[in-house]
Amino acid sequence: MKQSRSHTQFLRAPLSLYNMMACTPKRLPECVLEPGDACGDAHTAHSGEDLAKGLTVDNGKVQCPICDKDIKVGMGGVQNFWKQHNPGVSKVCKANLEKKKKAVAHRQDQPGLLSFFTKQPKVLIPPTVPMPTHVIAYDMESSSSGPCVTPVVSKTASPPVVPDMLAVNLLAVLENAIQDLPTLPEASESNEITMFAQSIPTDLADDNAWEYLDPMLNQFLGFNRTAEDILNELCRGERGLAVMVRYLKEFIGRYQIDRGLLEGKVQRLLKVIQTHTCQNSHSNASSDIIVISDGEDGTSEQRDPTYLPSEPTSSYIVSVWPPFAPCLALGL
Repeated sequence: MKQSRSHTQFLRAPLSLYNMMACTPKRLPECVLEPGDACGDAHTAHSGEDLAKGLTVDNGKVQCPICDKDIKVGMGGVQNFWKQHNPGVSKVCKANLEKKKKAVAHRQDQPGLLSFFTKQPKVLIPPTVPMPTHVIAYDMESSSSGPCVTPVVSKTASPPVVPDMLAVNLLAVLENAIQDLPTLPEASESNEITMFAQSIPTDLADDNAWEYLDPMLNQFLGFNRTAEDILNELCRGERGLAVMVRYLKEFIGRYQIDRGLLEGKVQRLLKVIQTHTCQNSHSNASSDIIVISDGEDGTSEQRDPTYLPSEPTSSYIVSVWPPFAPCLALGL
């Protein structure tokens, strides 16, 4: 009786345990998937032998043909996979399969959600009012003897750009200061001032005009340039200072450039020009006239620069002619 019970228990043992003991899967569980699941739409019942075909161990893992999950099998191989995972039957495999179904359903619903948030193209409604027909005019001979007069339709021209007059006046001062400069070297291609020897752009927006001009001025007159650097770039000729002034005048004549944007850089250039003119005038001091006024009684006299008074200059008001040579009165 004990042998019969033991034999019965052996027969009722789980199929996976039986297969493990036999070393090869003889009869594995039938495929539990429904049509349309992981096995595909063309679903047929799959036996355990069908599922066992093609199973390989890769880095100690076997991919389940039902839930597509990688199952660790260690050294036990495929037999350990059937023992641990039992595809299509175990709770883990079924849970993985449910997650896979939900993921597939979510991907199928995703295009619908995206189309909900996508702006639909507007449908153009054709006009209900009929469009007027084109009228073509032909020249007709007049019955009168007078000449035929054809009306002229004038096109509305865009209003001209009015430049900032303060900026124009500032450039006029610069132009006059350049004329008083002594002889300068001829500009060459290596001088940075030659960047202005070109035509101004004509297709800039008003908001972007200063962003175009400012880097050019900074390269020549920026705060990182010393007075000596600027002086070394002062040149004459077709690519010199006169060409730069002409470029700036044309630029502010086409675009609205405020004087406040130009003033700081132009004043730096004016200061360098005046200092250079003043230093150069030392060699021509005899041609200048110094007017010295006594601050107490208001008397004044003109003297040659070589015969300045020996009294303290603090009690005198000294004016110099020409005006671009103030250094003569200071003894520079």
